[in-house]
Amino acid sequence: MQRGLPMQPTVVLLKEGTDTSQGKPQLLSNISACLAIAETLSSTLGPRGMDKLIVNERGEAQITNDGATILKLLDIVHPAARTLVDIARAQDAEVGDGTTSVVLLAAQLLKEVRGYIEEGVSPHIIMKGFRKAAELAIEHIKSVQITVDKSNPEQFRSLLLKCASTSMSSKLIHSEKPFFSNMVVDAVQCLDQDDLNENLIGVKKIPGGGMQDSLLVKGVAFKKTFTYAGAEQQPKAFRNPLILSLNVELELKAEKDNAEVRVEHVSDYQAIVDAEWEIIYRKLEAIEKTGAKVVLSKLPIGDLATQWFADRDIFCAGRVPADDLQRVVQAVGGSIQSTCSDIKREHLGTCGYFEERQIGGERYNLFTECPKAKTCTLILRGGAEQFIEEVERSLHDAIMVVKRAVKNGDIVAAHRHPVPDGKLDLSSRIRKHALSIPGKLQLVMIAFAKALEVIPRQICDNAGLDSTDILNKLRMKHANGEQWYGVDVDGPEGIRNNLDAFVWEPSLVKVNAISSATEAACLILSVDETVRAPQSEAASDACCRVPPAAPRLSTMSTVLAKTYYAKAISDSSDSGSTKSGLSPSDSVLEVPTLGAPVAKDKPSFWRRPKHELDSIATQPSVFDDPATLEQYRPPPTWENVHRFDPSARWTWREEYRIVRKIDLLIMIWAFIMFFSLDLDRSNISQANTDNFLNDLGLTTNDFNLGNTLFKLSFLIAELPSQLISKRVGPDIWIPSQMVLWSFVSLGQFWLTGRASFLATRCLLGFMQGGFIPDVILYLSYFYTKTELPLRLAWFWVSNYLAEIVGAFIATGLLKLRGVNGKAGWRYLFLIEGGLTLAIGIASFFMMPPSPTQTKAWFRPNGWFTEREETIIVNRVLRDDPSKSNMHNRQGLSIKMIWNILKDWRMWPIYALGIVFMVPVTPPQTYLTLSLRNLGYTTTQANLLSIPSKFLGMILLLAFCYLSEIIDSRVISTALLQIWALPLLIALYTFDQNTSPWVYFAVVTLITGFPYVHPVQVAWASTNSAGVGTRTVSASIYNMFVQAGGIISANIYRDDDKPLYKRGNRVLIAICVMNMFLYLFVYCFYKGINKRRDKIWNSWSAKEQQEYLEKTEDEGNARMNFRFAY
Repeated sequence: MQRGLPMQPTVVLLKEGTDTSQGKPQLLSNISACLAIAETLSSTLGPRGMDKLIVNERGEAQITNDGATILKLLDIVHPAARTLVDIARAQDAEVGDGTTSVVLLAAQLLKEVRGYIEEGVSPHIIMKGFRKAAELAIEHIKSVQITVDKSNPEQFRSLLLKCASTSMSSKLIHSEKPFFSNMVVDAVQCLDQDDLNENLIGVKKIPGGGMQDSLLVKGVAFKKTFTYAGAEQQPKAFRNPLILSLNVELELKAEKDNAEVRVEHVSDYQAIVDAEWEIIYRKLEAIEKTGAKVVLSKLPIGDLATQWFADRDIFCAGRVPADDLQRVVQAVGGSIQSTCSDIKREHLGTCGYFEERQIGGERYNLFTECPKAKTCTLILRGGAEQFIEEVERSLHDAIMVVKRAVKNGDIVAAHRHPVPDGKLDLSSRIRKHALSIPGKLQLVMIAFAKALEVIPRQICDNAGLDSTDILNKLRMKHANGEQWYGVDVDGPEGIRNNLDAFVWEPSLVKVNAISSATEAACLILSVDETVRAPQSEAASDACCRVPPAAPRLSTMSTVLAKTYYAKAISDSSDSGSTKSGLSPSDSVLEVPTLGAPVAKDKPSFWRRPKHELDSIATQPSVFDDPATLEQYRPPPTWENVHRFDPSARWTWREEYRIVRKIDLLIMIWAFIMFFSLDLDRSNISQANTDNFLNDLGLTTNDFNLGNTLFKLSFLIAELPSQLISKRVGPDIWIPSQMVLWSFVSLGQFWLTGRASFLATRCLLGFMQGGFIPDVILYLSYFYTKTELPLRLAWFWVSNYLAEIVGAFIATGLLKLRGVNGKAGWRYLFLIEGGLTLAIGIASFFMMPPSPTQTKAWFRPNGWFTEREETIIVNRVLRDDPSKSNMHNRQGLSIKMIWNILKDWRMWPIYALGIVFMVPVTPPQTYLTLSLRNLGYTTTQANLLSIPSKFLGMILLLAFCYLSEIIDSRVISTALLQIWALPLLIALYTFDQNTSPWVYFAVVTLITGFPYVHPVQVAWASTNSAGVGTRTVSASIYNMFVQAGGIISANIYRDDDKPLYKRGNRVLIAICVMNMFLYLFVYCFYKGINKRRDKIWNSWSAKEQQEYLEKTEDEGNARMNFRFAY
């Protein structure tokens, strides 16, 4: 009988929880991460490369196409991908240019050998082949490089200019290459040619002016520091002055803040004060005795010392930045003194000329003709701060390139504009050499040669050229011995001789790029295992809990390596936001992944995630788990149930095509309908400019009463309209509304006086109430919750577009005054009402009841095929399963409305709805009337209202994007109050003597306010936490907004015109109150989330699961729901 083996002890090497990934999958994962980095940078390469707009977590934006800068701004956490970040930084520090090229080359090397790794080729063989090919490439570059004779100054300067110009070809400043090339070369030649310390080239940025206003100061320049009044009496220019640099404070300090001295007599206290004054006077006298005419200090120089220096014709500057003071010392000589005693002549510096000069909107202190060290300062001008920063980065690259050219003088034809030569020539030579090598090394070297072609190929692609055609032409030229030929992105042939075109750069740029890319590729190939230390206990506990204070838990999810779903927890229609939330780990069910989950943390809100068009787009959902499928299966009464198919799969190509089709057929028509609504709502403002009030015998108070009745009627109609819409369907009710109010709108042609005016305002409010929530509900049938917010932003753009178009229409129609004895405003109401009637009638034919009900007698084939209907229905349901809980002909109950009204957690948002628009609404309503009161004609008043509409349209989109980017509702909406407050204060200070154009400018900024209403509508929807309640809460919120409109309509009164001083005081007070209200709302929701986190995290996983299964809480009352704020 065979003896059993003795039991071996278990050897534990790593702490429990340590993540180890190894072998071929790990290597391929590292390569994929590097390719993702390269894909991000590829579009920035070359003279036709695109720029990247990168916004950090604080909302600060930077625009650049510099590879090293982009990688530095992107917070890359993958350890292998960070290797590419390191080589880009090394390339930038060593030669200053070629950062994008080195990353693309390294990634392409890995891409070319990925197939060999999958087939089992040893990474060591690949690394050996790479290093051999890199040696050949570098040897060839050194054999063909051209050494320029430095003994000929003109020829050498010409070389430097060409190198600088080549470096700028792919930058933002390429259109000003001659100007900046001369500036860069002059700056480098100002330095000590033996040292070439680029730190002695200072860069100062002054917003304003154009790029051509930038200048080079051959010396030191820094911005004028903070000074006291006495500084204006000091001399502003010296010839050959002595300069003293100090690290001494020359300022009296308040005794109560800086010392505690116990005295018994007043005379003792006075003696202490006298001693302090004596000390500072002793310092000042010691400085004067040195003979210095310019005194600089890192520390403050107070008002006493400033006036004392001014009386003795000495210039002084305190609080000088440390780096600027250090450059001054290196340039003028001397040293920084930390005491005022025993200062000798050798401690002082001097320069040929010192002056204080105005540059743009700033004053600068300039030190020129410095004898001790050669230095200079670049003063850059431009329109935007981001643009100037990109100019600075571009000039840094050019300075580094010129510096390297000065040091070694070896150049080759560049691969920029016109581009490239060397990479393709190197590729052909390495291919030829590889054919003489047997074995697998031959394949690796051919892969290296092919990878070198990525640079010219990518530049052709970025320039819109046929890369295959261009590369074939270059191969032919290189085969014929014409090695300097490269891509020409401007010429008709697409290629040209770069050497003859003087497109040069130091050979060191190419050598360093090839060697760095090769070493990075070899480093990544040498890693076959990644060991991650386990997370701390607190961090691992957090993985099983609801993230604390997550502001958008109901609309965001975490992308995991595998997809998990919680078991069904409730049948309630108002718990949609929690049905797909993660439950504790002991009760989750693992589901096979369908399409790759879409990451919610995209680099930027406006950038669509890139997908392989033919890959599966079907997103994981609760319908993939048999345990939850039946809980969420649509009821038989749902109008789209015949197209529901949990096994349906589709590609991204199909999804993109369908979304574009929905945009064209559904979204654009919704935009047109809202446009007609706003056209009829805003035409009363244009009518005001045509003596509307005088023609009807109305006063401002009558006009206010009419607007109040309109708002009140609009408010009253909100909920009844919703009840009707849910009962008969929005596809029937919305067109019916439009036809009804169009009759009232065009009926205003026959207005006779106060009674008919007030009656039509009431009828318009009743007919238009509920229109917006109805349309939003209708759009939700077709779009997912991630697609709808941006489309709602564009939806509200029609508001401004209607006012702009309405102003142009009014400009023409109001000139009809006198035709048939009628006023121009009557024709305005008649024609715009007729336009709305036509759109309303067309809407009966343009609004199908649902995605699966587009067929009709006038549209026998429908809009969508059966396949498209299946995709639309299932993609929307997978995004939000609760959308099938209500039929599109199913009405709302009174009980549901009452329960939502009792939800005190929503009251703060409703309160905001009343007051947030009040500070800006009266100036907007009275804009045209105020302009008429200031003396502008009817035409002028209507045209002058257009800029505010255009500004508001831009700010609407900007703030909707901002809300998504910073993920904060309070901040993005409270900015409206911060925008309005200073403008309202300025408006309050105006009097009858104020220039009409100044008044116009301020009122335009007020009425062009950022319209944050869409953000707050989405905020209310998010915190409602259920599709069944979102429609009602949106209506209630809109009612409160209309109530705010009633308040706004009664702030400007007839006895307060034309400047409305009393009304503006009220608006200022409300604006200040709103700021505190937003702060309260922030603390309110943050406090609720914090309290729920504390309770939830104190429960065990079992207790959490029991709560989810047994609780009767619904919607936002659930303990695992987190409010957005």
